[in-house]
Amino acid sequence: MIDYRNRPTAPLVRFKLAFPWATIHTWHYATKPDCIQPLEVCLERLVSLKGRAEEMGVDVAAQIIDLPVAPLEILAQKIERTENEQLRDFIASHHCQRMRDEYIENGDLESAVLHGRLVSRYSRPPHIHGANNLGYLLLRAGDLDGAGKLLELAASGEGEPCVRLIARYNLAVLDCMRGNFPSALPKLEECVRGARDVPPEERHCACLIVPRATDGRLAFEELKKDPDLLEVAEEVLSVVSQLPGKGHAA
Repeated sequence: MIDYRNRPTAPLVRFKLAFPWATIHTWHYATKPDCIQPLEVCLERLVSLKGRAEEMGVDVAAQIIDLPVAPLEILAQKIERTENEQLRDFIASHHCQRMRDEYIENGDLESAVLHGRLVSRYSRPPHIHGANNLGYLLLRAGDLDGAGKLLELAASGEGEPCVRLIARYNLAVLDCMRGNFPSALPKLEECVRGARDVPPEERHCACLIVPRATDGRLAFEELKKDPDLLEVAEEVLSVVSQLPGKGHAA
């Protein structure tokens, strides 16, 4: 439903395999709405089984149907309110992975934020790792107020120490984006102190936003090749420590 949210229907291959003792139904859909050729290939292969199956007394039926796409908000509310906590947690985990994949693998910030917002609605209590990741995406999207709330939650919550440090770093970046350099400094100093106690192999991040000074102004660059939290925090601390109260965010 989410993948096809901008379309009225989602094409599916509906497959039925009927044995004398049991009937099996499966549904198949194309993960890329703009390319449904895999569905046609799927249908052809399933239909090709019909002759062999009938020889064994098995009934095979396969067809493409158009499934109406349900409004996303209605689906989200049903999942949010369900008493099946195991199901809700499973779906939240799925969206958490999709959030990462949509941004890191596909570079789709809008879709990543969508999945991240669903994670925050379904997770009870919110997981600090997901809160930090969504907070980071909101920074990239320019929603500084929304990012701040999530990053504060991640920085003060229980969980992996390194996640809290990354959240503190992201809060410092948020301060820099607002031009509040004096507030960013203690966060960066705390991040550097804490990161020195983290093993090097655990300090690498999927991506980080790095403020860099250019002609007295700050420009924000994103590093996506496993940046080292300690190295980046030390670099940014060196830059920001020279700008308190003076720099201007670009």
